[in-house]
Amino acid sequence: MVPHSGVLAAGFSKTGGGFGARDSLLLADVLFAIALLALAVLPARTLAHVRLAAVVEAHRTDLALAGAATLTVAVLAKLLT
Repeated sequence: MVPHSGVLAAGFSKTGGGFGARDSLLLADVLFAIALLALAVLPARTLAHVRLAAVVEAHRTDLALAGAATLTVAVLAKLLT
């Protein structure tokens, strides 16, 4: 049976929308959160520079909290829009 619109898959097509600026910013936010969380759990010996390893080691908790907060904001923003 052909639907009334005359197009067989018309019910499955997505009208309007798409991947706009808002979705791009949310994706960037999630990627930044993942990078912060990955840096927080990364062992200090895997970092190439001694100074960078010292900074990461000193601020590991801060990086994890910032990553979790950033991810929470991205999820809330997606749910609210």
